Amino acid sequence: MIGELALLVTAIAPQDSIYADRATAELVSVARQRHAELDTAVHDYRALVRSRLDVALGRSRFARLFPLIATEHLARVHWAYPNDLKIDMIGQRGASISREVRADVRLDRPWFIARGLGDSIRLIEDGEVPERAALHPFAAGAEEYYRYAITDSLGIRLPERLLMAVAIDVAPRRLGPSLIAGRIWVDRATGDVVRLTLFFLGEYLWSQPDGQTADDSSKARRESELAARVVRVEADIEYALFEQRYWMPFTQFITLHIHDPWITGAILPVRFRTTFNEYEINTGQPIRFALALEDSVTEAAEVDSSSERGAQVRAGRRPDGGRWEVTSPSLDSLEAYSEWPDSLALDLEPGDERRFRDVTEELAHIGEDLPNDWMGRGRPRLAQFGDIFRYNRVQGVSLGLTGAWQPGPAFTTVYLSARYGLTDGRFLPQVAIRRDAPSGLWELRGGRALADVDPFSSGMSLANSVNALFTGHDDADYMVTQGARVTRSIMSGWDVEWSVHAGFEEQKSVQGNARSIFHDLFFGDGDLPPNPPIRNGSYAVTGIKVDGRHPFKSWTVGVDGQFGEGIEASRAWGRASFWAGPLRLGVVGGAATRNDVPQMLLRAGGPSTVRGYHFGTKVGEAMWAAQLEFAFRPERTVQPIVFADAGNAARFSEVFRASPLIGVGGGVAFSLLITEFRATISKSVGANHDQPVRVDLLFRAVR
Repeated sequence: MIGELALLVTAIAPQDSIYADRATAELVSVARQRHAELDTAVHDYRALVRSRLDVALGRSRFARLFPLIATEHLARVHWAYPNDLKIDMIGQRGASISREVRADVRLDRPWFIARGLGDSIRLIEDGEVPERAALHPFAAGAEEYYRYAITDSLGIRLPERLLMAVAIDVAPRRLGPSLIAGRIWVDRATGDVVRLTLFFLGEYLWSQPDGQTADDSSKARRESELAARVVRVEADIEYALFEQRYWMPFTQFITLHIHDPWITGAILPVRFRTTFNEYEINTGQPIRFALALEDSVTEAAEVDSSSERGAQVRAGRRPDGGRWEVTSPSLDSLEAYSEWPDSLALDLEPGDERRFRDVTEELAHIGEDLPNDWMGRGRPRLAQFGDIFRYNRVQGVSLGLTGAWQPGPAFTTVYLSARYGLTDGRFLPQVAIRRDAPSGLWELRGGRALADVDPFSSGMSLANSVNALFTGHDDADYMVTQGARVTRSIMSGWDVEWSVHAGFEEQKSVQGNARSIFHDLFFGDGDLPPNPPIRNGSYAVTGIKVDGRHPFKSWTVGVDGQFGEGIEASRAWGRASFWAGPLRLGVVGGAATRNDVPQMLLRAGGPSTVRGYHFGTKVGEAMWAAQLEFAFRPERTVQPIVFADAGNAARFSEVFRASPLIGVGGGVAFSLLITEFRATISKSVGANHDQPVRVDLLFRAVR
């Protein structure tokens, strides 16, 4: 009775309690006892392990991801009690977004959990991910740091019995050196772990004190907190019951989210998917290591020094006892393996993509329920350093600064920004409230801003600033807006993103009087064309945009509208790109309902439509353009290119009848990781050939 009353009192104070209820306490006790046994029934096993490593790029954790690299590895694995592991690599293949991005990633250390987890959890198993191993929630004494709550259950029909898997949510009661938060699925009858989904947090997760002083500890905490803003580690480890007796590793999904919180705000997920098949359990065969490892040595290697692609053997000691060894033939031999059951695509299979997404979303909700200071939230910080410098024909050089603050509501960040133009003296303050959650993105933005008027231009980008500063080509028309708008963005599947906005703003014309101070380097006079006027007024604005990406093609379509000051104007527009080997085809087009609202018209001329012409050489209520490009040696980092473009903008009745703009040119494209830099020379030809030779310095994300 006394014990029951104690459990009841504990349940009344959930933040400080250990167990949510009596059932949770009993199940955790069974699971803790099972964890301590370490399942000695399995003395050894052999298995075929297939792993896929993906690197992608996204605007945020929950936005659409653009795949960059995919590599797949096949290995024979031999594990023996208590904790010895031998991995023999037998096959490898890769794919990447471009040939400049190498996909021959060699795995030369254990990258998966070979058996059950001990009292310390570290991913990847033999690496320093994280640097300090986390305390397992079922380890002896772990209740000092964790609280537990049963949240779900699932019945699984097996040949001999009904397995009841119960979900236990685990979260820290207080912050420790290295802990986890997540969900553990446990077999109610035996206490075996069926599945473990987790992420890491802690004071010394990524850095440990060098000494015993308070300054050492404080420095390590600061370094770890800074690293935690950049790296977040998640794992989803699933076991399966083999021979109706042994719970063995089955699938493992591990993600390292590498975040850039200061410049771009982008995230680079590095994702491992590993599956275990063809098990042979308790064979009785000892592991025969190829490399001797002395007692005093923690790691050793034999590497073919004649080539970085040569054969190698690496061995080392495991943190929790035992040793490991990875033997690998040359990369040429691995890539010659031809018995893959399918072809390797750059995109993940939809089911695997869904699994990674579900884990990220589930753990994100768990993390949002934890205190802000544990998760590195709540402190104001500077952000978006990539927006510090801008240059255009309206403001000249402009300087901006943005501060970010997460006040407490789940997934919500407040941004305060200001920009000042050195030429026009215009001050542009803005505030944005952004909720970036698994369900989608909400953003409320208000204030004063300089905005593009054309849907195909990128005047506010750093790429346009550099081109305008050095070559005198500012490829955008601008207006000043003052007001507020709300934007909603959601994913449809994993390759289509919808964005809808609505708001009210005052729109004003703005003059341009800046000069390109470096333009004389490219035979210019430094004068930038004037910025054309718009129809001033206060308008309700709305619009919808849909972006799609598929292998070898991408596309965007949109509709915009604005209403007020006695007008109702709208436009529809779209663009698409297709590529095959050295060839790339790009098409754009659109139409507007009013010819007397300049900010709603469409423009032909410039890098995104017809190269060889100034931006907006032709303006009209209808527009079309096509770009054809050929790259010599597309597999090389430096690619000579040639291109030919055509397009027109005019009234509906004239857009296909009037003489089009035609431009030709060439240049050099240099690819670095996911960014392509270009230096091009282009010239107008045909009936509209009165513009001089044009030089551009451009950069953009690869595809």
